[in-house]
Amino acid sequence: MFNQTFIIGNVGQEPELKQIGTGQVCNFSVAVSNNYLDKQGNKQQKTEWFNVSAFGKLAEVCANYCKKGKQVFIVGEIKTNKWEDKNGNKRETISLIAQKLKLLGGKESSQSSGNFQPENNPNMQQEQPFDDGIPFN
Repeated sequence: MFNQTFIIGNVGQEPELKQIGTGQVCNFSVAVSNNYLDKQGNKQQKTEWFNVSAFGKLAEVCANYCKKGKQVFIVGEIKTNKWEDKNGNKRETISLIAQKLKLLGGKESSQSSGNFQPENNPNMQQEQPFDDGIPFN
């Protein structure tokens, strides 16, 4: 089985860092927009919202550097949570559990969010080649 999702979008709300047990979780939303032409040839835009959760050191990075409006690249796993609301109705939420994160937007936009430069931050998860174990020849 393989459950891995890649998204590029903009942070929709300021991340919220919480202490859970002996670790941390950071929750925030990301908007991913797609442009397309409808049947009449008019340009349309559709936006999907992702609820994102990051844990451990990645949670700290998200809380410190993922500001509202910032463009991010996230690799993660889709998780479905089932629960009952206060009226006893069964509900479901889908979230993305972040495994890797990269801030996008270049040096100029990085400077606007606190002079952050990923290559100089030891806590930032550096981009690494993805190895899914499938050989291609």
